Amino acid sequence: MRCDSCGREGVSYLVSLDARHGYTRLCADCLAKLGDEAESAASRCPRCGLDAESLRRQGRLGCPVCVGSLRRELVAQWRRGGRAASYAGKVPGSGPRAPSPEADTLRAELAAAVAAEDFERAAALRDLLRSGLGCPDVEAGS
Repeated sequence: MRCDSCGREGVSYLVSLDARHGYTRLCADCLAKLGDEAESAASRCPRCGLDAESLRRQGRLGCPVCVGSLRRELVAQWRRGGRAASYAGKVPGSGPRAPSPEADTLRAELAAAVAAEDFERAAALRDLLRSGLGCPDVEAGS
């Protein structure tokens, strides 16, 4: 059989490139070229053009789309670095929380204590709110 790409006679492989066009006969050399092209296209970001080799050298992503297009390389780098294959964010579960009724009550008491200039009570209430009673907008150190 003849290779559909280069026309050379010999052993060929049937490759399905597109469901509409059916199968294509390729020789071993053309099949290897096709595999190299497909791999290089798959390991390149379609938005910024960053490839896997550049990611290895620089250690930085070019854009948010790189995470999806270079996922295989990222996972390999994470594993080499001793990390898990999945990434859950900087602090898992650190999204916004719904305020609790207790926190609302404590905030009202805090405002009353500050208005009455009872700063010791206000400091205790502030510390209680910061300890994690459902107060997402009061952070430690502020």
